[in-house]
Amino acid sequence: MKNFEYVNSLLRSKKNSEQDLIECIKHNSCLIIDDVFSDEELKDLLELFDRDYENYYYCWRPVPAQFQTVNFDVLVTSPELDLYVRHPSILKIVKTLLSPSICVSDIFLCYLKSGSFFCQQNWHRDCEHGTNHPLRLKYLQAIIYLSDVNNKTPCFSISPESVTAPLPDKEDIGIPVPPPQSFINVHGHAGTVIFFNPAVLHTATVYPSNEDRKTIHIYYGMGDMPYSLWNDSIIPPRFWRDHPDLEVRVFYKNINQRTRLFSDAFHATKS
Repeated sequence: MKNFEYVNSLLRSKKNSEQDLIECIKHNSCLIIDDVFSDEELKDLLELFDRDYENYYYCWRPVPAQFQTVNFDVLVTSPELDLYVRHPSILKIVKTLLSPSICVSDIFLCYLKSGSFFCQQNWHRDCEHGTNHPLRLKYLQAIIYLSDVNNKTPCFSISPESVTAPLPDKEDIGIPVPPPQSFINVHGHAGTVIFFNPAVLHTATVYPSNEDRKTIHIYYGMGDMPYSLWNDSIIPPRFWRDHPDLEVRVFYKNINQRTRLFSDAFHATKS
Protein backbone atom coordinates (compact mmCIF):
# COMPACT_ATOMS: atom_id res chain seq x y z
CA MET A 1 0.00 0.00 0.00
CA LYS A 2 2.87 2.39 0.79
CA ASN A 3 4.36 1.88 -2.66
CA PHE A 4 0.92 2.19 -4.27
CA GLU A 5 0.26 5.52 -2.59
CA TYR A 6 3.75 6.65 -3.59
CA VAL A 7 3.02 5.92 -7.25
CA ASN A 8 -0.31 7.78 -6.98
CA SER A 9 1.57 10.78 -5.59
CA LEU A 10 3.95 10.80 -8.56
CA LEU A 11 1.02 11.46 -10.88
CA ARG A 12 -0.13 14.43 -8.83
CA SER A 13 1.14 17.81 -9.92
CA LYS A 14 2.97 19.53 -7.06
CA LYS A 15 3.29 23.11 -8.33
CA ASN A 16 0.74 23.20 -11.17
CA SER A 17 3.14 25.30 -13.24
CA GLU A 18 2.94 24.77 -17.00
CA GLN A 19 6.28 22.97 -17.03
CA ASP A 20 5.27 20.79 -14.09
CA LEU A 21 2.06 19.74 -15.87
CA ILE A 22 3.94 18.98 -19.09
CA GLU A 23 6.61 16.93 -17.33
CA CYS A 24 4.00 14.85 -15.52
CA ILE A 25 2.23 13.96 -18.78
CA LYS A 26 5.57 13.49 -20.54
CA HIS A 27 6.68 10.80 -18.11
CA ASN A 28 3.34 9.17 -17.28
CA SER A 29 0.71 10.19 -19.89
CA CYS A 30 -1.46 10.91 -16.85
CA LEU A 31 -1.89 13.79 -14.43
CA ILE A 32 -3.99 14.07 -11.25
CA ILE A 33 -5.17 17.44 -9.97
CA ASP A 34 -6.87 17.79 -6.58
CA ASP A 35 -9.24 20.55 -5.52
CA VAL A 36 -10.08 21.96 -8.95
CA PHE A 37 -13.56 22.95 -7.80
CA SER A 38 -14.87 24.95 -4.90
CA ASP A 39 -17.15 23.22 -2.39
CA GLU A 40 -20.13 24.97 -3.94
CA GLU A 41 -19.15 23.90 -7.46
CA LEU A 42 -18.66 20.30 -6.37
CA LYS A 43 -22.05 20.31 -4.65
CA ASP A 44 -23.61 21.70 -7.83
CA LEU A 45 -21.99 19.00 -9.98
CA LEU A 46 -23.15 16.19 -7.74
CA GLU A 47 -26.71 17.55 -7.67
CA LEU A 48 -26.62 17.84 -11.47
CA PHE A 49 -25.49 14.23 -11.77
CA ASP A 50 -28.13 12.87 -9.40
CA ARG A 51 -30.88 14.97 -10.96
CA ASP A 52 -29.94 13.82 -14.46
CA TYR A 53 -29.85 10.17 -13.39
CA GLU A 54 -33.26 10.42 -11.73
CA ASN A 55 -35.11 12.57 -14.26
CA TYR A 56 -33.64 11.31 -17.51
CA TYR A 57 -33.17 7.64 -16.73
CA TYR A 58 -34.36 6.79 -20.26
CA CYS A 59 -31.24 8.50 -21.68
CA TRP A 60 -28.88 6.34 -19.64
CA ARG A 61 -27.65 3.10 -21.20
CA PRO A 62 -25.69 0.19 -19.78
CA VAL A 63 -22.12 -0.62 -20.71
CA PRO A 64 -22.10 -4.42 -21.13
CA ALA A 65 -20.37 -6.45 -18.43
CA GLN A 66 -18.92 -3.43 -16.62
CA PHE A 67 -21.63 -2.56 -14.09
CA GLN A 68 -21.77 0.92 -15.63
CA THR A 69 -24.57 3.05 -17.01
CA VAL A 70 -23.77 6.18 -19.00
CA ASN A 71 -25.50 9.22 -20.46
CA PHE A 72 -23.76 10.47 -23.60
CA ASP A 73 -26.42 13.12 -24.22
CA VAL A 74 -25.85 15.05 -21.02
CA LEU A 75 -25.62 18.42 -22.80
CA VAL A 76 -29.19 17.76 -23.97
CA THR A 77 -30.52 16.64 -20.59
CA SER A 78 -28.36 18.92 -18.40
CA PRO A 79 -27.01 21.78 -20.56
CA GLU A 80 -25.74 23.61 -17.49
CA LEU A 81 -22.84 21.13 -17.44
CA ASP A 82 -21.33 23.32 -20.17
CA LEU A 83 -20.02 25.67 -17.47
CA TYR A 84 -17.89 22.84 -16.11
CA VAL A 85 -16.85 21.47 -19.49
CA ARG A 86 -15.43 24.96 -20.06
CA HIS A 87 -14.31 25.50 -16.46
CA PRO A 88 -11.36 27.95 -16.57
CA SER A 89 -9.09 25.78 -14.41
CA ILE A 90 -9.69 22.74 -16.63
CA LEU A 91 -9.34 24.57 -19.94
CA LYS A 92 -6.08 26.16 -18.81
CA ILE A 93 -4.59 22.70 -18.27
CA VAL A 94 -6.04 21.29 -21.49
CA LYS A 95 -4.62 24.18 -23.53
CA THR A 96 -1.23 23.82 -21.86
CA LEU A 97 -1.01 20.11 -22.64
CA LEU A 98 -2.94 19.68 -25.88
CA SER A 99 -3.10 22.89 -27.92
CA PRO A 100 -3.96 26.59 -27.52
CA SER A 101 -6.86 25.91 -29.91
CA ILE A 102 -9.17 23.20 -28.51
CA CYS A 103 -12.65 21.83 -29.00
CA VAL A 104 -14.87 19.37 -27.20
CA SER A 105 -15.13 15.86 -28.60
CA ASP A 106 -17.39 13.77 -26.38
CA ILE A 107 -18.95 14.12 -22.93
CA PHE A 108 -20.74 11.63 -20.73
CA LEU A 109 -21.82 10.90 -17.18
CA CYS A 110 -20.93 7.49 -15.80
CA TYR A 111 -22.47 5.66 -12.85
CA LEU A 112 -20.48 2.62 -11.81
CA LYS A 113 -22.55 0.70 -9.30
CA SER A 114 -21.33 -1.76 -6.74
CA GLY A 115 -22.38 -5.37 -6.97
CA SER A 116 -19.53 -7.29 -8.58
CA PHE A 117 -18.44 -10.43 -6.73
CA PHE A 118 -15.00 -10.41 -8.38
CA CYS A 119 -12.46 -7.94 -9.74
CA GLN A 120 -13.35 -6.89 -13.26
CA GLN A 121 -11.39 -4.88 -15.81
CA ASN A 122 -11.60 -4.10 -19.52
CA TRP A 123 -8.23 -2.78 -20.68
CA HIS A 124 -8.40 -0.80 -23.92
CA ARG A 125 -7.27 2.26 -25.88
CA ASP A 126 -9.72 4.92 -27.08
CA CYS A 127 -7.61 6.22 -29.95
CA GLU A 128 -4.20 6.09 -31.58
CA HIS A 129 -1.22 8.06 -30.27
CA GLY A 130 -0.66 11.49 -31.77
CA THR A 131 2.80 10.88 -33.20
CA ASN A 132 3.11 14.49 -34.42
CA HIS A 133 2.40 15.94 -30.96
CA PRO A 134 5.31 16.44 -28.49
CA LEU A 135 3.30 14.64 -25.78
CA ARG A 136 1.91 12.06 -28.25
CA LEU A 137 -1.60 13.42 -27.72
CA LYS A 138 -4.39 13.25 -30.25
CA TYR A 139 -7.04 13.85 -27.61
CA LEU A 140 -6.96 14.53 -23.89
CA GLN A 141 -9.54 13.05 -21.57
CA ALA A 142 -10.54 14.51 -18.22
CA ILE A 143 -12.29 12.34 -15.64
CA ILE A 144 -13.94 14.14 -12.73
CA TYR A 145 -14.51 12.08 -9.59
CA LEU A 146 -17.82 13.04 -7.94
CA SER A 147 -17.40 10.54 -5.12
CA ASP A 148 -14.47 9.53 -2.94
CA VAL A 149 -12.45 6.77 -4.59
CA ASN A 150 -10.15 4.50 -2.60
CA ASN A 151 -9.08 0.86 -2.34
CA LYS A 152 -12.60 -0.12 -1.26
CA THR A 153 -14.42 1.43 -4.23
CA PRO A 154 -14.49 1.05 -8.01
CA CYS A 155 -11.78 3.18 -9.58
CA PHE A 156 -10.02 4.28 -12.76
CA SER A 157 -6.84 2.37 -13.61
CA ILE A 158 -4.09 3.25 -16.07
CA SER A 159 -0.79 1.84 -17.26
CA PRO A 160 1.53 4.88 -17.15
CA GLU A 161 3.56 5.46 -20.28
CA SER A 162 6.44 7.78 -21.13
CA VAL A 163 6.54 9.64 -24.45
CA THR A 164 9.79 7.81 -25.14
CA ALA A 165 8.28 4.34 -24.66
CA PRO A 166 8.07 2.21 -27.83
CA LEU A 167 4.69 2.30 -29.52
CA PRO A 168 2.91 -0.98 -30.30
CA ASP A 169 3.11 -2.18 -33.90
CA LYS A 170 -0.66 -2.16 -34.02
CA GLU A 171 -2.98 -0.10 -31.83
CA ASP A 172 -6.28 -1.92 -31.45
CA ILE A 173 -8.78 0.83 -30.67
CA GLY A 174 -11.65 0.01 -28.33
CA ILE A 175 -10.79 -3.69 -28.34
CA PRO A 176 -10.21 -5.44 -24.98
CA VAL A 177 -6.61 -6.49 -24.47
CA PRO A 178 -4.83 -8.52 -21.74
CA PRO A 179 -3.87 -6.61 -18.57
CA PRO A 180 -0.56 -4.75 -18.84
CA GLN A 181 2.41 -5.80 -16.74
CA SER A 182 2.15 -2.73 -14.54
CA PHE A 183 -0.65 -0.31 -13.76
CA ILE A 184 -1.96 1.88 -10.98
CA ASN A 185 -5.43 2.39 -9.51
CA VAL A 186 -6.11 6.12 -9.24
CA HIS A 187 -7.55 7.15 -5.90
CA GLY A 188 -8.80 10.57 -4.89
CA HIS A 189 -11.54 12.40 -3.08
CA ALA A 190 -14.60 13.88 -4.76
CA GLY A 191 -13.48 16.75 -6.98
CA THR A 192 -10.29 15.08 -8.17
CA VAL A 193 -9.68 15.51 -11.91
CA ILE A 194 -7.60 13.02 -13.91
CA PHE A 195 -6.13 14.18 -17.22
CA PHE A 196 -4.70 11.45 -19.43
CA ASN A 197 -3.87 10.39 -22.96
CA PRO A 198 -6.74 8.09 -24.03
CA ALA A 199 -4.34 6.29 -26.38
CA VAL A 200 -2.70 4.75 -23.30
CA LEU A 201 -4.08 1.49 -21.88
CA HIS A 202 -6.71 2.18 -19.23
CA THR A 203 -9.83 0.68 -17.68
CA ALA A 204 -12.51 1.00 -15.05
CA THR A 205 -11.71 -1.40 -12.22
CA VAL A 206 -14.62 -2.92 -10.32
CA TYR A 207 -13.94 -4.55 -6.96
CA PRO A 208 -16.35 -6.41 -4.70
CA SER A 209 -17.68 -3.36 -2.90
CA ASN A 210 -20.73 -1.71 -1.40
CA GLU A 211 -19.64 1.68 -2.73
CA ASP A 212 -20.67 3.28 -6.04
CA ARG A 213 -18.59 5.60 -8.24
CA LYS A 214 -19.93 8.69 -10.04
CA THR A 215 -17.80 10.36 -12.70
CA ILE A 216 -17.92 12.89 -15.54
CA HIS A 217 -15.85 12.13 -18.65
CA ILE A 218 -14.83 14.82 -21.14
CA TYR A 219 -12.77 14.30 -24.29
CA TYR A 220 -10.98 17.38 -25.63
CA GLY A 221 -9.52 17.60 -29.12
CA MET A 222 -7.49 20.11 -31.11
CA GLY A 223 -9.48 22.85 -32.79
CA ASP A 224 -8.47 21.91 -36.32
CA MET A 225 -9.75 18.34 -36.04
CA PRO A 226 -12.59 17.71 -38.50
CA TYR A 227 -14.70 15.46 -36.25
CA SER A 228 -15.05 14.06 -32.75
CA LEU A 229 -13.52 10.88 -31.42
CA TRP A 230 -16.78 8.94 -31.18
CA ASN A 231 -20.30 9.22 -32.55
CA ASP A 232 -21.79 9.07 -29.07
CA SER A 233 -22.52 12.54 -27.70
CA ILE A 234 -25.21 14.79 -29.13
CA ILE A 235 -24.25 18.46 -28.96
CA PRO A 236 -27.37 20.69 -29.03
CA PRO A 237 -27.49 23.57 -31.56
CA ARG A 238 -27.71 26.00 -28.64
CA PHE A 239 -23.94 25.53 -28.28
CA TRP A 240 -22.48 25.07 -31.76
CA ARG A 241 -24.90 27.24 -33.77
CA ASP A 242 -27.02 29.54 -31.61
CA HIS A 243 -24.77 30.52 -28.72
CA PRO A 244 -24.19 34.32 -28.65
CA ASP A 245 -20.49 33.86 -27.80
CA LEU A 246 -18.35 33.05 -30.86
CA GLU A 247 -15.74 31.38 -28.66
CA VAL A 248 -18.33 28.92 -27.39
CA ARG A 249 -19.60 28.19 -30.89
CA VAL A 250 -16.06 27.47 -32.05
CA PHE A 251 -15.43 25.24 -29.02
CA TYR A 252 -18.42 23.03 -29.93
CA LYS A 253 -18.20 23.35 -33.71
CA ASN A 254 -16.77 19.90 -34.56
CA ILE A 255 -20.06 18.06 -34.31
CA ASN A 256 -20.13 14.33 -34.97
CA GLN A 257 -22.33 12.37 -37.35
CA ARG A 258 -24.86 11.53 -34.65
CA THR A 259 -25.34 15.19 -33.80
CA ARG A 260 -25.65 16.03 -37.49
CA LEU A 261 -28.21 13.26 -38.00
CA PHE A 262 -30.47 14.53 -35.20
CA SER A 263 -29.95 18.16 -36.20
CA ASP A 264 -30.95 17.42 -39.79
CA ALA A 265 -34.02 15.55 -38.56
CA PHE A 266 -35.13 18.65 -36.64
CA HIS A 267 -33.95 21.08 -39.34
CA ALA A 268 -31.32 22.53 -37.04
CA THR A 269 -28.23 22.15 -39.21
CA LYS A 270 -27.12 25.16 -41.19
CA SER A 271 -27.80 24.90 -44.91
